[in-house]
Amino acid sequence: MLTIEEAARFLRIDVQTAYRYAREARIPAIRVGRNWRVLQETLEAWLREKAGRDRGAWRRRQVSPSRREDPLLGVMGIIRDGTLTKNIDGVLYGGSKR
Repeated sequence: MLTIEEAARFLRIDVQTAYRYAREARIPAIRVGRNWRVLQETLEAWLREKAGRDRGAWRRRQVSPSRREDPLLGVMGIIRDGTLTKNIDGVLYGGSKR
């Protein structure tokens, strides 16, 4: 049995976040008197289930390498059509690639 502080360290989250998650039933914790407790086996099973359920969503969010853009250059407005050097030359020299 873990205290909420130990569970927070295990999950690598802030203690106050762990308390909030416990109150909101976002982590499998039980209240014993004024204290929260977490069964380590239950927490590990919950993590395994959550990782399996969220794995598909994580894969859907990934971007294929050919369509990946540098976020900094995107913010600067340099990347528009995927041809980086043409766009950089256009920005630097005011025309197309030399």
